[in-house]
Amino acid sequence: RTSVKVRAELTDVAAFFWDFGSRAGMRISADVERTFQTKFVEGELILTKQIQRRQKLESHLGVHHTDRTFNSIMTLTWTSSDTIVLSVIPQDEDGKSVRGTARSKSERARGSVLMSDKDAVTAKENVVIRLKKVGDGKTKLDYACHVNLGLGVSHRSTQSFVEGRIHEMHAISVYFQRITDIEVYRKHDGQALAYDILWNVHSSKHRVERLDLVAKENKALKDLLKKYPSVKAILANVLKGNLNMNRVVNMKLECIGEKEGTQIGKNLIPSLMTEALPEAGVNEWRVNNRAVRELVKKHPWFEAMAVVIGRGIVKTAHWGLMGRVVFGALVSMSDLATDCAVLWQYWEGGEEMLTYRNLSIVSLSCSMLLQLMIAYFQNRNAGSWKVFKECLIVLFGLKAPWDAYRVAMGAEHEAGAIFEPLMEMTLSKCVELFTESIPAILIQTAAILNVIESGGTFTGENRVTKTSLTSLFVSVMAVGFVSATISYDFDTDPKRRAENPEFYGYVPDSSKKRPIMFSAMINMTASSVLIKSILICVLGRIDSVYPWYYLGLDVVLFIVIKMARNDFSYWIPIEGPLGTVISLLVRPIEKVIADFTGCVHLRHPIEVGGLYFTLNYIIPFFALSLLLFLQGDELFKGEHTQEVVETTVKILGASLFLWTFVFFVLMNKEFRKTFYSIETGKQHAAKLFFEGNDLIKANSLRSHSSYWKEFEEPLQIWLNEGWSSWEDEKPDWFTEAWRKRVPEHMVTQASTSASGSAFSEISTQGSGRSIGKGAGGRGTRGEQHKNVVKNLKATQILPALGGNQEEGLGYTENHLKNAMGRRGSMRM
Repeated sequence: RTSVKVRAELTDVAAFFWDFGSRAGMRISADVERTFQTKFVEGELILTKQIQRRQKLESHLGVHHTDRTFNSIMTLTWTSSDTIVLSVIPQDEDGKSVRGTARSKSERARGSVLMSDKDAVTAKENVVIRLKKVGDGKTKLDYACHVNLGLGVSHRSTQSFVEGRIHEMHAISVYFQRITDIEVYRKHDGQALAYDILWNVHSSKHRVERLDLVAKENKALKDLLKKYPSVKAILANVLKGNLNMNRVVNMKLECIGEKEGTQIGKNLIPSLMTEALPEAGVNEWRVNNRAVRELVKKHPWFEAMAVVIGRGIVKTAHWGLMGRVVFGALVSMSDLATDCAVLWQYWEGGEEMLTYRNLSIVSLSCSMLLQLMIAYFQNRNAGSWKVFKECLIVLFGLKAPWDAYRVAMGAEHEAGAIFEPLMEMTLSKCVELFTESIPAILIQTAAILNVIESGGTFTGENRVTKTSLTSLFVSVMAVGFVSATISYDFDTDPKRRAENPEFYGYVPDSSKKRPIMFSAMINMTASSVLIKSILICVLGRIDSVYPWYYLGLDVVLFIVIKMARNDFSYWIPIEGPLGTVISLLVRPIEKVIADFTGCVHLRHPIEVGGLYFTLNYIIPFFALSLLLFLQGDELFKGEHTQEVVETTVKILGASLFLWTFVFFVLMNKEFRKTFYSIETGKQHAAKLFFEGNDLIKANSLRSHSSYWKEFEEPLQIWLNEGWSSWEDEKPDWFTEAWRKRVPEHMVTQASTSASGSAFSEISTQGSGRSIGKGAGGRGTRGEQHKNVVKNLKATQILPALGGNQEEGLGYTENHLKNAMGRRGSMRM
């Protein structure tokens, strides 16, 4: 069994199957010969014809199989105004030989011939094809078959035969896609065109050759290249995937030639390389090249096509997916390796380093434990094997590269999973920051200060080792990189910019500004985390309990403010006591991460909040400076300790404010208000719902119920008003995972079609249940037609879809004639 979406009207698809002698049908199928007898009409509802087809049978064991001939009756039944069912049932054994117009690949030009059964074995097939209109110009094709190829045929050969029939259904989808007019092209058409271009090619040379082939057969692409010949140069250089410098071309689409088109195509590659998501890379490419902007404005489907092509290029290019995964793994593994080296140094340091050693072990253990918890809760609905596999990835330290791989591959939000891939990767990074990276920096900073305080220097016998300094530097830069990556990836994701335009979009689209912006965020975090760490260590010099008081009271104050503003529940859609536990666990974690790293994403109203984030970003530097000014002489006993600390703090303060200034100058100014906003998460959710489109409204249900409880009634009205149209139109956000988020009590209309479950009852994989059994028995043709309808009713297809064989639906054979006339004008 298989199901495919076909880009054509219902009657056009039905006409394709009914026109048994068409060249397109013969070319798509594996038939050697085809014949058919003139069709006739039973009333207005059922059309039938006798068909005969001959196919070669392949063997996987080197055995020569005789050709198979299928003598069948094809029946077309209208079951409702938007559904047609075609059935192919074996002809009765006493049926007359079939003569008619043959369409043979070898004898097509000869005209009328007689199909001979010589050297062929009669086989049987039972096929049901349901065609259902699912939107304007879209038809869903459900195909089920049961075949009997006779004795002496292996299971492997039978399976290969059935797979060939299933492949034909997908080839039919490609056929209709290729003859679709460019005027009616939509996003999904652009994606389908990209998949057609990338089909079964693995090198740049073959991709360009495939582009030439598709450009000849795809009507929309042919028309586009006829109007804008330079687009072929753009696509060809994108498909080559060679890494080049980004040189912006600011020329109109009508004015560019092959040279400019070549450069525009090359410009996409560096954009893809610097972005975690292909969508973000294509968006940057579109914004920075005027011709691409104009092309997308005239043909929006072109952007969707470029995203799919970009994902394919990233997957296969040496600089792409594997390079990104390897780089992410190196950053994570380097941090872990230097931490282990310092841990070994603590281990050999005797009693003086005992505390640092124990704290490091606890830190690494907590990180591993929380990562395993995320893996369990994220995959518990997918089965024990999936949970076991994800836990193994965590234990081997490969979580970071694995998450990067899934995000770059464009993995979708799986049904039953709590988080989408990008969010899962972000949470894993936050856990690593909270339990491993930040504690490691604190421990190493304290250890270095302890060595300096005891008379150590950066040179000489009693010195701060290179291993300690290297480990601290690597840890700080790793934290900066992870923090900047989280903020950058979320903000440059076009999907999130569409879902929440009030918050995402502060990173400029300029290819020149983005690298500077990313560097600024890395250095902001590096400066912030060191300043906060030194502040904690200095407080520890006053009294060993002061750091715990400071951190604990800070977190308690944060939680009290959240509760006072009715903003404590975290947005993760886990209800009940477990949701409360998650909030109690996550809120302190995000507060600590925001305080230490200054990760600008955490200024989101559903996280820390704009104004609170900004205050906690700048207060540590002034608090540390004031503390050193008032008690610097009393805090340190070492000869050079105070001087080293004060000089370090001045350098870090200058770095912090310099890079923060660069950040605010480069960012899109309309988003500066998010840094001093006092909006709560629930207020933000309500604002988005009442002011947003369907995509933004739908995103409300991805959050905890407390976020949409205040506007539950308008949300329910919106759901019930739009559900039936969404089932037909299938917008991108209307996924299975999203539908499972909708509470049952909020949707009063049926959310699933009864026909889907009815069709699934049909046996399709050789279970022994014949579809239409009895229709091939002895009797008149009229009786055979009644038997067909009787058996369709028995399989629950007609009742489920509201079909009635006694009532005409206003369709006649002329509908198919008109559709076949349209097909004749479209044949290629």
